[in-house]
Amino acid sequence: MDGRPASFVALILAAGEGRRLGSTTPKPWIQLEGEPLLAWSLRRLEELPGHLGSLVAMDQESLDTRWPSLAERGEAPRIGILGGATRQESARKAFEALETHEESWTPPEVVLVHDAARPFFPQEPTKQLIQRAREIGGALLGFPVRDTLKACDENRRVLSTVPREHLYAAATPQAFARATFGDMLREAATQGIQGTDEAMLAESMGVPLEIVPCPSSNLKVTYPEDLRLLPCLAPLLHEGRSS
Repeated sequence: MDGRPASFVALILAAGEGRRLGSTTPKPWIQLEGEPLLAWSLRRLEELPGHLGSLVAMDQESLDTRWPSLAERGEAPRIGILGGATRQESARKAFEALETHEESWTPPEVVLVHDAARPFFPQEPTKQLIQRAREIGGALLGFPVRDTLKACDENRRVLSTVPREHLYAAATPQAFARATFGDMLREAATQGIQGTDEAMLAESMGVPLEIVPCPSSNLKVTYPEDLRLLPCLAPLLHEGRSS
């Protein structure tokens, strides 16, 4: 490689209902320091070298009423689209929109997929995973599992202890060479594979995939107790930024 940053377009998944959060406000639109979590995720992705633009998959109400206030605020193109009923469908629709809006950017080398409600991702590891995706096909952020893991039956009776050595909790961003990501989505549709994340689709195809370690502070807001952590994690949003 020539050492230059890989060019990428971000596909941001913001269509989930967030039922586990127990909030009437969808997760991407939860406020932190006067901005929705989605706005923080967008801004931090736009600060990465090689960023060409972002496609955000969301629900219809957010697209109509919430998105317009964010759409014109970025220096790079920000395009909102209607997401799907599942994470995978939203990712597919966002990827297809890459070509629909191809006049907005030069063709990216890498496609980066990110959860809108995960704004605390670290910048340096994310730069590394984008480069690794270009070099080997795919990479994702993940943090080492720190707790002892128990396998249980359907009644929560403990069956065994799962060794945690070499186990990582998968996070986002996840990044893939553009052509590889297209192949992953097409193969998943053909084979009827439903992945809980994009890396699972890569695994099913034998795509080389590497975890870039990140801290567990790379939180995806999911449960009510996560809301209490937001003020504590907020300083991470400003690390490395000029005043």
